[in-house]
Amino acid sequence: MLLPGCLSGSYNRVDRGAERADTLFADLRVGEASMQQCVEVLGAPLTVRESGSGADLIWGWERNAGFNVTTSIPLGHSASANVAYSKVSRGARGWTLRFDQDWTLQSKREGRLQELLEMSSQPSSLPEGSRTP
Repeated sequence: MLLPGCLSGSYNRVDRGAERADTLFADLRVGEASMQQCVEVLGAPLTVRESGSGADLIWGWERNAGFNVTTSIPLGHSASANVAYSKVSRGARGWTLRFDQDWTLQSKREGRLQELLEMSSQPSSLPEGSRTP
């Protein structure tokens, strides 16, 4: 016996600023790329922070994806049972590129944007023998 009902689903994906993010990031070579080249390729960074004798520049983008499934089964003339399930993957991702005093790329890191921002706001360790007032 077949019961009448309705099943529907959808999938959504939104990318903001992530068009070619992975490719662009991979093309930047540590020890070779200049800050000017990085800015020309990636655009303006979200933030710039001093780091020792150089600087950390942070870029970010957003990638959201999700789906949902809903089913409805009539239980009579005026009632129905509804069940829904959804899953969403959200997150702003980013890169931190660290440059030395000559503005040459020294390191690059990819991760969650919030974590990268928090890590770059922590004070750098002082060299041995340094004093703070």
